[in-house]
Amino acid sequence: MFNVAMAKVDYQGDYNYCYCTKSSHFSFVLEEALKNDIHIETSSAFDINLIDALHEQGLLDKDRYIICNGFKKELYIENIAGLINNGWKNTIPVLDNMAEFYALKRLTNEKCKLGIRIAAEDNGHEQLPYPFVLRHPVIDRVYPFFHFYFIGRPVKSRNCLFIFSYCSC
Repeated sequence: MFNVAMAKVDYQGDYNYCYCTKSSHFSFVLEEALKNDIHIETSSAFDINLIDALHEQGLLDKDRYIICNGFKKELYIENIAGLINNGWKNTIPVLDNMAEFYALKRLTNEKCKLGIRIAAEDNGHEQLPYPFVLRHPVIDRVYPFFHFYFIGRPVKSRNCLFIFSYCSC
């Protein structure tokens, strides 16, 4: 399915499957999944503890993508910042609101990649689930702001820094 969609739009990038840890936290499931060159998607502070345990066992290296979805309470943000500060360069927190951004800015010592949750569809009648979920017209105003804070210089055009997490709201 993904190959067909990628071919239709002549997508030249890579496809990286991310196993969603909330689907099963059982070690035997994660161990089997990791045999297939996958990456990880987290949704809670507990999931970051799983990342650390898998790394200590030699099952997960720091080059894997760690996509951090879900609403981020304080402990989850602290754990994400810990990954980033400890050399997990492919950790990508997907932001739901400005509070998450400012908390990460305060807690991280390293530059990091970010995702911004945006609404893929807008029929004008649906309530957004998070206070920061963006609709397409807002992206051009928000992107330079985030780029300035995390990269340290303003930009004129988008590149691959941001991974946008789409949701149908």
